[in-house]
Amino acid sequence: MKFQSLTFALVPLVISTYALGASFDCKKARTYAETQVCSNPLLSKLDDAMSFNYRNMTTADLGPGGGATIRQEQKKWLSARDRCSTVACLEQLYRSRITATCDYGVVAGVHPDCIDADDIH
Repeated sequence: MKFQSLTFALVPLVISTYALGASFDCKKARTYAETQVCSNPLLSKLDDAMSFNYRNMTTADLGPGGGATIRQEQKKWLSARDRCSTVACLEQLYRSRITATCDYGVVAGVHPDCIDADDIH
């Protein structure tokens, strides 16, 4: 139990000190959203958190169809993200997706660790 508490305590520290490490190859960034994530430290941290939460939740037991649903929702979210034309739009979409990703119900096992969007500054 002490180890799990330590993990939760370190996650925000890791996210706050790790900047400009997008979940995709920045050399291949083409869209406004991708170039902003690669050049904006806050958006980079948000992208890292979203990626962390998404990876963790896709390995959880989300029940029948749960894995397909989270992947479909992620694709929809990526489309919405790519329609953003301002940093404010990107930040809002990232924060809402970070939270929504961890709101999926786990039907068996322990709910994976997730990063709270409010912890990212």
